[in-house]
Amino acid sequence: MTHIEGPAGALELAVDVRGGDCAVLCHPHPLYGGSMHDAVLGIAEEAWQRQGGSSIRFNYRGVGASEGSFDGGNGEAEDAVCVANWVRSTLETRTLTLLGYSFGAGVAWRAAAALDDIAQVVLVAPPMPSMDFPHRGTPRTVLIHGDQDDFVDAEFATKWAAEQESTRLITLAGADHFFSGAGKALAAAFDTAFGACKGAG
Repeated sequence: MTHIEGPAGALELAVDVRGGDCAVLCHPHPLYGGSMHDAVLGIAEEAWQRQGGSSIRFNYRGVGASEGSFDGGNGEAEDAVCVANWVRSTLETRTLTLLGYSFGAGVAWRAAAALDDIAQVVLVAPPMPSMDFPHRGTPRTVLIHGDQDDFVDAEFATKWAAEQESTRLITLAGADHFFSGAGKALAAAFDTAFGACKGAG
């Protein structure tokens, strides 16, 4: 593990360096057991690595060996910005993608607003409309969710994706919020999302 200085103290990172395209992965809600060791993030990381990219998983403040305490999403977004800036200053990155799952989707979306030149944001099962995802012009966005997800209003997500510039919506039939039994379909969705990003880059 790697540790860097974050806004609220040390942040714990798992760094896998492979290529110039890098993805920062944001985990689910820490008050419900979310951490960088989440299984959905593991599937995303494996898909990203199949594309030859480097990946960074990290624990928000107060999770695992990261210092600080839960901050309702704002501080966690600051943590993600800190990690992204560390990646850019430390690794030889060509592009930077932010990916977040559930609560982490909101974290990634907020972080993207504070960063320049993000290649893509991937929102996995973003809690819509309970979390706020204000529309913005860039970057390219992929929204992935299951049609049996009790935490994502499918109609709202479809409308949001249609109104958000440069956004692709991927809906997985039969998948719930945790993608139970849908690992292969989720991996294929990530392959599609990441392949499109590489092709456009």
